[in-house]
Amino acid sequence: MGASPADDLPVIHVKSKAEWDKFRFESGSELFFVDFWATWCSPCRVMSPVFVQLANQHPKIKFLKVDIDELQDVALQENIMSVPTFRAYQGGRAVDEFVGANKQHLEAFVVAHVQTVTA
Repeated sequence: MGASPADDLPVIHVKSKAEWDKFRFESGSELFFVDFWATWCSPCRVMSPVFVQLANQHPKIKFLKVDIDELQDVALQENIMSVPTFRAYQGGRAVDEFVGANKQHLEAFVVAHVQTVTA
């Protein structure tokens, strides 16, 4: 569940470093969220539907997924040490991070950042 791109339609699956760089450095002041994950990570699979649900609830905000095994160069560049790692980006830089598989914490993390741009 939530493991294939077809299941995650509102979420953008980043497939290359060039695509990552475009989102990261050409987003201007736009807020977006990233789920750094891996296919072998059970907690990542548990959190994936939650991330998709949040993307559905906030359609004006971009939600991206980066598979750390497919895009090891991005994971290294972003200094990802654990998965799942969820980050909020704005202005081309990471502004906050949440590591772990806590549904309530992820929901609060997203809502707090969305409120700062919609207030």
